[in-house]
This record gives sequence, structure tokens and C-alpha cells, in this order.
Amino acid sequence: MVMFVYSAVAGATWPSSWQAPWSGATDFVVMEGGRLAVYISDFDRVQLYSSKGVFEGSLVRAKGYVSGETRLSLATDGRLFVTASHGRLRSYSPEGRLLDERSDGVGFRGWQLGADGEPVALDQPSGGERTEAVEPGEVLFAGYPAPKRSEFVGAEGRRATSAGSTIVLGGNDGSEVKVGTPWYLVPVKYPWPGSAPWIVLIVVSAIDRLRTRMWSSAPGKRES
Repeated sequence: MVMFVYSAVAGATWPSSWQAPWSGATDFVVMEGGRLAVYISDFDRVQLYSSKGVFEGSLVRAKGYVSGETRLSLATDGRLFVTASHGRLRSYSPEGRLLDERSDGVGFRGWQLGADGEPVALDQPSGGERTEAVEPGEVLFAGYPAPKRSEFVGAEGRRATSAGSTIVLGGNDGSEVKVGTPWYLVPVKYPWPGSAPWIVLIVVSAIDRLRTRMWSSAPGKRES
């Protein structure tokens, strides 16, 4: 319940121009120019970073007001795809402009790029998802449940690797950039330490109720 309230409030009120803490960073891909796209589930947004790890902006409500496990994929023409297990698929331009939205009407099946480059729903889950951009005829999303991505290789050969709570973005020159929650947003990262105020509130409320019960049940304190 607490997580649901946190996600609903955060997703609706956090400005798109602000970087959100990585509360539920569930998937990532490397876009053109070595840019990094990371899906933040608790805020339902894809956050975009430059090849140097600098925050550029967000695609807010990326999967569109619906529940379900959300994944990212990338086509070789630069389109970014966002899907969730409910069956809805959205595609965005490299600049973050919404290009298309569709649904398979069922969910949990997965998608592939057709020969014409347009996404087509799979009849059933098919194989594992790729760790690089997808060409026509290849699988975009293999279906659900899907394993958490550990790495992705961009078109220019730049590799992004999951490293706990951060993602390491490698450069073609051998350099590395760590991308994650900036230090000033760590206090509001969920589940920890962002859940600390909720825990304190629950404990204080429980103690207050206990004291009230003990006081009301003490001899001479009962109401007549």
C-alpha cells in the first residue's frame, strides 16, 4: 500500500524537467550517440542521459497510466520502444517524441519488428531479448516474465552494464561513466531511505495509540 501511494504521488507530481531518484530502475538501453535511457518504475518515466551521464530530460508516464512489468527496446533506426505486460506498446523518436501507440489486446505475449519495420504482436513468447538494437524481423520483446537486463550494446559499440544501483556506461576510448541517483536525491529514494519517514510515522502513530489505550484503561481514568 505504501509503495502504491508513493508511486502514484511521485509519478503525478514530480516535474518532467527534474531528475527523479532511481526508485525501481528496471531496464535500460544505449541510444544513438551513446545516450542512455533508463526506465524508473516508481515514477513511470524513461530518464534520458547524455553519453557523459548528464541528465537531459524524461519521458513522463512512458507506459501510459497502466500497470504491468515494463521493458525497453531499441530499433536500429533509433526508435525507442516501451512496453508493459498488459500488452500496450509505445514508440518514441530519439528526441523523445511519441510516435505510435498500440495494443495486442491480450498482454504477456511480446513483440517483434515486422519486415516493414512496424511492430507486430507475437502469438506466444519467443526466445530471449537482444542486448543490442533490433532490426526488422527480429524480436523486440520476448514476453513475460522477463529477466532483468544486465547489459546493452549501442549502435556505436558503447556498452552499458548494470552494477547494482548504478549503470556503467563505457566509451569507445575505454573510459567509463557511472550513472545513477545523484547524492542530493538519495534521501528520497524508495524503498530506502525514502521509506524512513513512513516507518517513523507508523511507529509514532502506534506508540500514540498504545499510550491512549493505557491512559483510558487506567483506574480512575475511565469515562463515567
